[in-house]
Amino acid sequence: MKALESEKELEKSSNIRTLIPYLDEHGVLRSRGRLENISAVPKSARTPILLPHKGRIVRMIVRSYHEKYLHQADNVAEERIRFHRLL
Repeated sequence: MKALESEKELEKSSNIRTLIPYLDEHGVLRSRGRLENISAVPKSARTPILLPHKGRIVRMIVRSYHEKYLHQADNVAEERIRFHRLL
């Protein structure tokens, strides 16, 4: 985060370097990619928010979807989360 805040290049060992991360105008960590230039795709899908792999908010989202879909297999909740572009 410090490298992005000071507009420096990320270390080569960074797990998110290949995602072309940047901080948006609100300080939210997002990813750039090929979809960024396609206006037919909503901005939220073109530049998805990057969440920490083991973060509390991620656990809460997964738990919520797991309960919403009646405790089906983990891959069902994961597919629904990806469908809603949250993971």
